Amino acid sequence: MTSTAPSQPPPDETMDEHIEDESIESDDKQAIPGIEPYEISFFGADYPIDALYKRLKSEGDVGEGDIYIPDFQRGYVWNKRQADRFIESLLLGLPVPGIFLSTDPSTSKRLVIDGGQRLRTIQAFMDGKINGRDFVLGKGVWEGFEGKGYRDLDPQNRRRFDDTIIHATIFRQDQPANDNRSLLYIFERLNTGGTPAQAHEIRRSLWGGTLNDLIKSLDDNEDWRNIYGLRSKRMKDQEMILRFFALYKDESRYGSTAEERTMKGFLNSYMVRNHNMPTMEVEELRELFKESVSLVNEALAREAFRRGGSLNAAIFDSVMVALAHRRSATEIPSPAEFKKVYNDLLGNQQFQDATSTGTSQTPNVKERLRLAREAFTESGSQ
Repeated sequence: MTSTAPSQPPPDETMDEHIEDESIESDDKQAIPGIEPYEISFFGADYPIDALYKRLKSEGDVGEGDIYIPDFQRGYVWNKRQADRFIESLLLGLPVPGIFLSTDPSTSKRLVIDGGQRLRTIQAFMDGKINGRDFVLGKGVWEGFEGKGYRDLDPQNRRRFDDTIIHATIFRQDQPANDNRSLLYIFERLNTGGTPAQAHEIRRSLWGGTLNDLIKSLDDNEDWRNIYGLRSKRMKDQEMILRFFALYKDESRYGSTAEERTMKGFLNSYMVRNHNMPTMEVEELRELFKESVSLVNEALAREAFRRGGSLNAAIFDSVMVALAHRRSATEIPSPAEFKKVYNDLLGNQQFQDATSTGTSQTPNVKERLRLAREAFTESGSQ
């Protein structure tokens, strides 16, 4: 009789099942206001559908039009019935919800904050393809439109469709200046249906630049992939790399403001300040990460940062930051030394407490970083 190993469950769509990040729950439990007062100006604009289509049009799969939809909204999730009913509403002249856009100050392009599914449906109908199939309206729409695609419409209906107005609300953050963090909160509040976007999915869309490029490239590192496991559909693996960088470089800022007393707010703040990081600092962080995960993979491989089956985010950030400080002060430990210090650290009751509950609370963040740093510093001085 042969036995078959149980198959592994697929990673969860909203958060990786093999990642234990208690800071998400810890953030929510803290009675800390997550938003500071912002001054936001906005205005309305009416776009004919044909103008929206032209501004959305991409050159191939890479080029972006004047209006672009962030990466995490690119997945088309409407079913055919939803798409048909929306297009039918436009053809019949029925009112449809408006869209929300923000202006990218560096390019003057419009970022879609809400309305991605509607815009993709319009684009698909006018292109004549939806999910790889010809887009013709199915049963259930008005009989005069059934079985017709955009090019099958008579000139009068096509003209009416092209001229139909979609209302857009366009806004920008005026204060605080040089800081568009309010957009993240607007994303979170407007995109509440279906599967909400995770924080890092929004961050990388709002604050692209050298730091984001660095994180994306390091996510392909072979040592990191072996430690972390399956690639995260919701970019949790990339958020972990950001977390390492932010705590290593800016630990003293954690808890310094109300927003930075949550892990999410702290990471947002770090990325806002550093998204266009200088090349020299980018390369410094690149080497720190590569050397650290290489050592960890050699010493522990897939057992790293785990207390049980799941990778513990709090153990990860404290140990990685401690390794980076050790490397900056002296030299990185050998695999054997690292493994001994690591195992002793995991057996420390204070460290267990600081990496188990309340992991985004300032005292626990400071405590676990202190314990890990002291453990690796003391081993290096022996």
